[in-house]
Amino acid sequence: MNTNTQKTQHTPGPWRVERSPLPSLPSHVGISGGDHIWLAAVVARLNGQKYPEGEANAAFIVRACNNHEALVAALRSCSEALDEAKRFADSKGSLELAAFCASEAEQARAALAAAKGEDV
Repeated sequence: MNTNTQKTQHTPGPWRVERSPLPSLPSHVGISGGDHIWLAAVVARLNGQKYPEGEANAAFIVRACNNHEALVAALRSCSEALDEAKRFADSKGSLELAAFCASEAEQARAALAAAKGEDV
């Protein structure tokens, strides 16, 4: 049992999709981290037939992981800009715009929390 109170970190990127070098997994593509150790295997052939969705899924996972930090930073900036826009709208008496900005900022904060694995 791990008694360490720190949260375990994910394998650093960039991640990539690799063809299986293993004879035991010829029907899979792998997702690997910076050290080329496979983090996950994804089915790329099913019942002897090419399964293009498998490779597309692996590529999607890699793209999402490799861009996660940039997307979180951009969403954080958008949330802050919406908070500032709400304050400006409030100062000008534009209640409808202020409410819109507040709602969008709240959605951005919820998405940020979900992206970081926090309770929403």
